[in-house]
Amino acid sequence: MTTDPSDGVTLPRGRRAEAAMVLPTPAQVRALLDAADPRFRAFVALAAFAGLRLGEAAALRVADVSFLGRVLHVCRQVQRTGRGAVEIRPPKYGSERTVYLADGLVEILARHVAEHRPGSDPQRWMFTGEGDNPPHQDTVGYWWRKTRTEAGAEGLKLHDLRHFYASG
Repeated sequence: MTTDPSDGVTLPRGRRAEAAMVLPTPAQVRALLDAADPRFRAFVALAAFAGLRLGEAAALRVADVSFLGRVLHVCRQVQRTGRGAVEIRPPKYGSERTVYLADGLVEILARHVAEHRPGSDPQRWMFTGEGDNPPHQDTVGYWWRKTRTEAGAEGLKLHDLRHFYASG
């Protein structure tokens, strides 16, 4: 062969090891739920058992959950802006959707509302940050790091729970 047929061919770039998908085990998810502060447990459960992204779970209103119908409507997300402020937008890539909920997740959400978000206004946020705003990404990050450390799941990202849900 007089010429190399691969000359001039651009090779695909290699993936960074830290970018590889991690799939939590059921035991790790259980440990995370057990370690989570009671006010954050439902947030972890939404990521693991409904596949919500951080911003989608943060922007959830009580009215977005149909407890009797066992469905959740994802119709907004929290995006951070400067200095701890948040902005509410439609979900990433127009991914508004209805998610069907397992009975156990409905129970976790109902308990969360009864214990941490009581009231009659269906438009109240499921989770709160500063004042009456939904939690900022930095706030959720703090809660997540604390939970992850307590659970002994140091390498996991909150987004990995979305992969756990998808693999189920």
